[in-house]
Amino acid sequence: MWDNFVHKIPSPIADNATGDVAADSYHLWPRILPNGLPNEINEAGVEYYNNLINGLLEAGIEPVVTLYHWDLPTMFQDFGGWMNPLIADWFGDYSRVVFALFGDRVKTWLTINEPLIICEMSYGAGVMAPAIKEDKIAPYICNKNILLAHAKAYRVTCIHCK
Repeated sequence: MWDNFVHKIPSPIADNATGDVAADSYHLWPRILPNGLPNEINEAGVEYYNNLINGLLEAGIEPVVTLYHWDLPTMFQDFGGWMNPLIADWFGDYSRVVFALFGDRVKTWLTINEPLIICEMSYGAGVMAPAIKEDKIAPYICNKNILLAHAKAYRVTCIHCK
């Protein structure tokens, strides 16, 4: 969703900056679920993260993975993003795939980075993607759905809790 947000005219970002090049991570780290759903897994993305995780472990560094860090698949945002109650299920599906792929080596998981800020700044104040400015109801619906998504991801990881 940030890819779309930074290309709006007029741009919401100073100097019309985008993340198109930067560290070029868009091209260097392919998404694991290209359409956001578990029916299509991008093997190049899986290989990239396997290599990254294995490299960290070989160097004696324990990886810590954040599942959601401020970006949704465009399709999910088109369906309402964090305002859509189905997002908790979509996030649970995504978590299940990622844990199945990397849970044997990654022991520390963060589900959602800065959930309060996402809801307040993105759906209340409207200053971050997806720039919805509605401060009466939207932040509360967003927070509810983020909590449910977190719970789904937590339940998936606790299958492996000992």
